[in-house]
Amino acid sequence: MSELTAVLPQFFLFRDGAPTLLLTGSYAWPLVLLSLTVASLTSGLALQVAGMAKRSAGWHRQVILATGALAMGGGIWAMHFIGMLAFELCARVSFDATITAASMVPALAASWVALALLARHTLDRWRLVVGGVLVGAGIGAMHYTGMAAMQMSVALRYDPLWFAASIVVAVLLAMLALWIRFGLANRLNRFLAIALGGLVMGCAIAGMHYTAMGAARFVGLADGPCNTSIEDAGWLALAVTVMALAISAITAGANGLLVLRRLNRELVDERGRMLVMERALRDSETQYRTLIENSPGVTFRCRLDADWSMVVISEAVEALTGWTAQDFLAGRQHFATLIHRRDQAQVNAAVTAAIAADQPYAIEYRVHTRDAGERWVSERGRAMRDARGEPQWIDGVILDITEPKRLQLQLEDAKERAEAAAAAKSAFLANMSHEIRTPMNAILGFTELLLDTTLNDAQRRHLTTVRGSARSLLGLLNDILDTAKLDKGAMELESVDFSLRTVCEQALNSLRLLAQRKNLGLHLDYPDTEPRFFQGDPLRVQQVLLNLVGNAIKFTEQGQVTLQMRQEGGHIHLAVLDSGIGIAADRLDRIFDAFAQADASTTRRFGGTGLGTTISRQLVERMGGRITVESTLGAGSIFHVWLPLPAGEASRSDTDTQESTVTLPPLRLLVADDVAQNGELLQLILGREGHQVTLACDGMQALKAFSDERFDAVLMDVHMPILDGLGATRRIRNFEIAQGRVHTPVVALTASVLEEDRQAALAAGMDGFAVKPVEPARLFAEIARVLGLKPPRSADAAGPAPTPRRADTVVVTGELDWQQGLRLWGSVTAWHRGLRRFADEQRGGVARLHQLTQARQWIELRGLVHRWRGVAGSLAMPALLAAALPVEQSLRLGREETLTAEIDTLALALQNTLDAIAELDGAPSGFGTPEPENASATTPRAEGGGTDAAALKRLIDQQAAALRRSELDDETFVALRDLLGPDRTAALGRALDDFDFEAALQALQSLKQQQDQARLQAVEGAAP
Repeated sequence: MSELTAVLPQFFLFRDGAPTLLLTGSYAWPLVLLSLTVASLTSGLALQVAGMAKRSAGWHRQVILATGALAMGGGIWAMHFIGMLAFELCARVSFDATITAASMVPALAASWVALALLARHTLDRWRLVVGGVLVGAGIGAMHYTGMAAMQMSVALRYDPLWFAASIVVAVLLAMLALWIRFGLANRLNRFLAIALGGLVMGCAIAGMHYTAMGAARFVGLADGPCNTSIEDAGWLALAVTVMALAISAITAGANGLLVLRRLNRELVDERGRMLVMERALRDSETQYRTLIENSPGVTFRCRLDADWSMVVISEAVEALTGWTAQDFLAGRQHFATLIHRRDQAQVNAAVTAAIAADQPYAIEYRVHTRDAGERWVSERGRAMRDARGEPQWIDGVILDITEPKRLQLQLEDAKERAEAAAAAKSAFLANMSHEIRTPMNAILGFTELLLDTTLNDAQRRHLTTVRGSARSLLGLLNDILDTAKLDKGAMELESVDFSLRTVCEQALNSLRLLAQRKNLGLHLDYPDTEPRFFQGDPLRVQQVLLNLVGNAIKFTEQGQVTLQMRQEGGHIHLAVLDSGIGIAADRLDRIFDAFAQADASTTRRFGGTGLGTTISRQLVERMGGRITVESTLGAGSIFHVWLPLPAGEASRSDTDTQESTVTLPPLRLLVADDVAQNGELLQLILGREGHQVTLACDGMQALKAFSDERFDAVLMDVHMPILDGLGATRRIRNFEIAQGRVHTPVVALTASVLEEDRQAALAAGMDGFAVKPVEPARLFAEIARVLGLKPPRSADAAGPAPTPRRADTVVVTGELDWQQGLRLWGSVTAWHRGLRRFADEQRGGVARLHQLTQARQWIELRGLVHRWRGVAGSLAMPALLAAALPVEQSLRLGREETLTAEIDTLALALQNTLDAIAELDGAPSGFGTPEPENASATTPRAEGGGTDAAALKRLIDQQAAALRRSELDDETFVALRDLLGPDRTAALGRALDDFDFEAALQALQSLKQQQDQARLQAVEGAAP
């Protein structure tokens, strides 16, 4: 502390009250201004250099900072000595060269720090303070070092307060200069910011100098004149100024050269980049053009004008239209004019809408080509907009889709043909169902009637065979229709509660007789622990079981067949196991195909169509399940069925599975059917059960009868002339509403079994659906259901269960088929009555046929021919039936080229049939019906040795009555043989020996005709 106290008085002047001899001086203001100017100019140059360093890097940056520090340091040093020269002191002053040179080092250091800070891109507050302190300290150090270089006779001391003030001024002004350069750089013009920063920095340097001079105290006596302290001060100041400016100029020049070099290098680099960009642009343009030329289509850019003027279009347009791209670009051709006139409105509307919505568009249209051709194109594009959002042009691509369009049109045409074929198939199935079921109605109906009469064992066995064969044929028809409906997806499934055990038992009971005939065991493996009641379609489940178990019985010669049921993982598992012939491994994958069996020998040996497994697979998949098979040739097969059936309730399932016979109370029924024999058959079946039946032959008659009387139910044929069954039902419902009548059930009665026909009947207001041919038990069940006399069951049950057997069909040609007529009608009397009614109705049929043909009234003609065809089948007129079928088919398919010849054939067949019916007029209409014994009391004796005519007629009638009951009356036959002789009764005897009752009836008919001819000849001979 004592040493510091001893040293400080050597530098600072401390006033202790003692008198001190001080010298005072003055400044030459021109030199002061010169010092300030030098400081400001060199500071501005240094700030400019700092800006250059900011944009440089590496050694260039350091060189620029060093030269800038040299210029600024030289400026500070020059300002200091010019300021010293401006001070006039009454003493002689000189400077020490070494110390003077050393004083430049702090100036250079302070300048380098300032420029390093200014060369930064950012300057935070802490760096600003530290930088200001370092720059201010450097300026102060340079100043006081330079003051120390003064050599004079007086002593130099400093006032402590002014000394400190000089340092503070230097630091604050340096911080201000740095802030101006950084803080105002983004607010002021760049050059203005540099000039203002240089001025402030110059003021900082000068302010510090002159504040420090204010702190100087010269102690001593003057040793010379007061105006000549430094000789030639002006010239020396000028020399220092020139030297400082020269240094600054050299620094500026050097930095300018560096900048020029950098700019030149950047220019070279920029030129290289430009070359690279130009090369890349050319490559990009080449790629773009190559891409456009090789793209699959015509790429374009067009203006939004009426002609779609092209701005850019690829060369591919020539291959599309025949005109070159230059033709479109030069305006010699416009794409808008090539658009097909029928497509122009569509194209313009689509493009306009896409532009308005600022969305891309995709359209297809036709264009004309240069060779007068036509091509289909697909155009995709979008409007491009300018900066204001206004559409300027369209960019897009046009693809030639002529070939895909042709294929599309072919596919659409093929689709339409396929749909037409499917529709034709459905129509064919409906017609086939109608035409086959109509005669089957008579076969099954009259067979049931005959089975209800008194028969011997042989007769009952024969009729049972007929009924079984008819049902077998009907089963085959049902299989075909089920397959068609399943293929079409038209079969609807029920979802009701039912007992699966009952369904299994019923399926086995239906096939037990067949198994017993082959001495096969038929077993049900249904444990009591397994659930019984499920939800689903019991009829379809039973149909699957009947098919699978029936096949197992058919293909098993010895052993047993077992139906097994288990519940596994939410599915019921039904398995049919047999010990039959098995299936070869290479045939297993085809066993579920339609009409497929193991091999041809299987078909020959066991028969069948191969539809059972197909229908089973379709039904199982329709119910959401699956079916598989495993088999070993010669060891048997196992068919597995998995069905996802949910649990059901016992209360409904038991009642749904009952198929008990329904007993109806006496009812008043209205039957509407355009085929008279169908109505007559229904009248026989229903009348036998005590029901009162009213017949109507069309919808209008049915409507009139319904309005005149009250009925318990209506059986309504769907297809009828004048007014069909659907229209009649609608009018009946409207009549009930208008008259306030209660709802009368209407049952649809038709040969059609398609689902759409069923839905149409329900939509028209019908309550039930009975399928022809009519089976009495099922018809009575459906009537009971609609009347609410028993719990309802599925209407699909109207069709019999399919059986594996099939029946052959015998086709008889000729105008009248006596055997078929007797089979259908049961008696010649009823058949002849129907024939004569038809002849009376169609006396003008041939003329009507030609009239409708010439007038081209195809719809009415088709209805007429359809009626003839239906009546021909019912009245056993095969020639008319064969001739009507091709005419109806041609009318349905619109084949007019073959229609003329077919109409002529039909007209001839109709005329021949009417002639054949006319030949019956000589025969008695009451054949087979007993007449009163006194009906011919005066009948003359017939030919043959004086036989009594009345006795002969009575014997013939008695024998015919016995034959109609399928009975043999031997006493009557012996009496006839005695009266007529063995020769005339030989044919009748052979027929009776063969139990051929139809041939016997025909033989009796021949004998009766001979008797009638004899009576007629006797009458004519007795006439006057």
